[in-house]
Amino acid sequence: MFQNFDVVCLFCDNKPKSHLIQYQGSSREFVGFSTELDESVVRYIWNRVAEFFPKLKSLSLSDLSASSKVRIGLRPYMPDGKPMIGLVPGLSNVYLAAGHEGGGLSMALGTAEMVADMVLGHPTKVDSAPFAVNRGLDKKTT
Repeated sequence: MFQNFDVVCLFCDNKPKSHLIQYQGSSREFVGFSTELDESVVRYIWNRVAEFFPKLKSLSLSDLSASSKVRIGLRPYMPDGKPMIGLVPGLSNVYLAAGHEGGGLSMALGTAEMVADMVLGHPTKVDSAPFAVNRGLDKKTT
């Protein structure tokens, strides 16, 4: 059902007498391009937030849900688990760095260094072949 999900961060409004205005969590569910809301994931994240912020246990998730908007985004990934990083075949000056799934932030510095080296024509510190953009294009889909 779930690959991984947990609380990412929590924001509060700093205005006097305000209530919580935004809470954030994340999940990793491999459901293709579906953006359907799974209430059990939202409930799990809310309960997990309450473990860190016990005063939130007194707030009803259903009351907050009625006045809040849940946003759903996709985490692009490649079937082999490696992002695509490199020159786009057929386009001499277009580089792609995508498909990091949930690891984009943790891989950002390494990806940026790799792309910068490619653009500048320097050898990369890490073998870029496993991340080649054309590896995803070479496989025929049926």
